[in-house]
Amino acid sequence: MTRVVTLKKWTTLALTGATAGLVVGHPALAQIAPDRPETLWFAASEGGEGGESGAIEGASPDVAHLTRLALVEGHLMAAVNLYAKGMTDEAVGLAGHPEAEMMDEVRAGLAQRAAADFTPDLEAVSEAMYDGAPQAEVDARMAQLSRAIATAANADNVPLRVRFDAMIALLRAAAGEYAGSIENGLVSDPMAYHEAYGFIRIAEREAGALSGYDDPVAAKAAARITAALPETDAAFGDMAETTLLAGDASLLYAVAAQAEFASAAVK
Repeated sequence: MTRVVTLKKWTTLALTGATAGLVVGHPALAQIAPDRPETLWFAASEGGEGGESGAIEGASPDVAHLTRLALVEGHLMAAVNLYAKGMTDEAVGLAGHPEAEMMDEVRAGLAQRAAADFTPDLEAVSEAMYDGAPQAEVDARMAQLSRAIATAANADNVPLRVRFDAMIALLRAAAGEYAGSIENGLVSDPMAYHEAYGFIRIAEREAGALSGYDDPVAAKAAARITAALPETDAAFGDMAETTLLAGDASLLYAVAAQAEFASAAVK
């Protein structure tokens, strides 16, 4: 059985032992910050026990807003993946999470930035799944939602530091959701598990976009993050399968830490 390190366990482990184990398991971390074990511990244990809310706790308004946009898209991406597996009830239920959890804050942030409200596109995806629409129609509506969120984010006009911080927050949220989806070595919450996977895919897309940025420091940092993200694949296995692999959440925490260290020089 694969050992799973939950967030709660991280916070109770001794500092030295936890840091040493993280570095041994993920040697790339030692190359990034060989003399900063205290920072390693901070990155591995940070995020709080609030999952997504913990990931943006203390963030600036701009970082929190950009992160929420990604979280909304990640929820719907996860819901669509569940729908594709025939888990319609779970998909429809998960698609309602953003409205219940964060859309009030998202709409307020959009209004403050004079950005269009994409709520109709969000609802269109949910309605398609609720109505039992063909997968192609659901996918098309999801693609439209992604375009609407990208337009609302207006990422090209967002400071680089904000974009990197939002990506790191998203990776922390993924780690928290993944850890919370595992119980006694089994996947107990498929919705949270799929959320974690969706969040990572969005972070991967953002890192890829930033890798081609004109700023050489940002491009190098994004390239390092892009190279680190495949480490998370071992925690998920084949996501096309209905039987889900209960892997090790520390993989996701380690990649979030790598992303933080890699982007430290970005202004």
